[in-house]
Amino acid sequence: MKALFLSGMAAVVILSGCGPTANKLDVSSYGAGDPGDRRTVEIPAVCKGMYESAIPSVAVVPFTNNSTFGKAELDRTEREKHLSAGIGAGGGIGFVGAGIKADEQSRSYQEKRSSESRLGESVAESIEGKLGDMGGVRIFSRLELEKIMQEQRLQQSGLLNEETLVELGELAGVRYIVTGSVNNVSQKFTGKVDGNTGRVSRDEDVAKLQMALKLGSILYNVSAAGMVIGTEVTVKVVDVQTGEVVMSKNVAGTKDIGQVEHPTFDQVIGGVKEASREALESIHTELSKYFKLRGYVINIKSGKDKRIALISLGEKQKVKEGQDFWVYSFESVQDPMTQKSSCDMYRLPVTLKASDQIQKDRSWATVEGKSELLMRGMLIERVPLK
Repeated sequence: MKALFLSGMAAVVILSGCGPTANKLDVSSYGAGDPGDRRTVEIPAVCKGMYESAIPSVAVVPFTNNSTFGKAELDRTEREKHLSAGIGAGGGIGFVGAGIKADEQSRSYQEKRSSESRLGESVAESIEGKLGDMGGVRIFSRLELEKIMQEQRLQQSGLLNEETLVELGELAGVRYIVTGSVNNVSQKFTGKVDGNTGRVSRDEDVAKLQMALKLGSILYNVSAAGMVIGTEVTVKVVDVQTGEVVMSKNVAGTKDIGQVEHPTFDQVIGGVKEASREALESIHTELSKYFKLRGYVINIKSGKDKRIALISLGEKQKVKEGQDFWVYSFESVQDPMTQKSSCDMYRLPVTLKASDQIQKDRSWATVEGKSELLMRGMLIERVPLK
């Protein structure tokens, strides 16, 4: 057996997290004897809507396929079928052949529509997964959305029109519609090449190198290999109440699906789905700004020098230990020109940090900043995710 060309250098792998910090809390060490803990905020009538719309509902519409993926292959197959379908048994072209041709045309059209639909649905599923992981939204059922689309005879090609999207959102009773397009799908296969010898490594050699990495963190000079699926996607967020496109971003991502030089259609679709999830990481923070996780303060307790707060958000809303929340107060303001009252919302110099005491739909948080300003019933909002 030929010797493998391994580097003799040892590597130390350091794993570090960049997520929320730990925040352990013993709730039993805090009491409710301070009169200030029982203060409840007075919410002006004009501001109560801020609480009602704290967690908006969102519908994700299948994305349209603006790429060439699935189209060129099916068009070529369609032409081939047409050429063969029009030739009769004796070499002539007859009525039977024409009937077959019509049938193949219909089948090819259905295959094309099916491929484009699956591509758009795979990206929509990635969006739904990302929003579900973030929390702060209620995702409208895909089945209910499709039912409304069928009843109203709304086709995917018409959903690019903002007016149609608003109409769909109003029918579904959602605040936001998320949609967009798949602009490009790429495939690139790279073989395993040993940097020292220039030869393509055998699978058994690569398996041993991978095992060496797991056991002893040995560095080697063999390049990564596999079929990489890339995708470029445009993501749009439409506010149903205003009809405005509040966000439109182009993102790109890749996914290595392994040693598959000629992937099947299903394998590519799976790769596009995962690549889309990676692409969405680049707008993670921006999405969390539009889909804000909001709740309110339920209860307050005091210790020697600190206060803690029970908030109306928990595991169900994807609250995690160490996450920060801003605190808001409200004021009814009258316009001197129109005499109309509106709600002014302003952030207080107080921050709540979720502790390890997280329940299904509520959590205990420590209070930082001017804790004396905190009152029960105050609106809170998760700081945008990083």
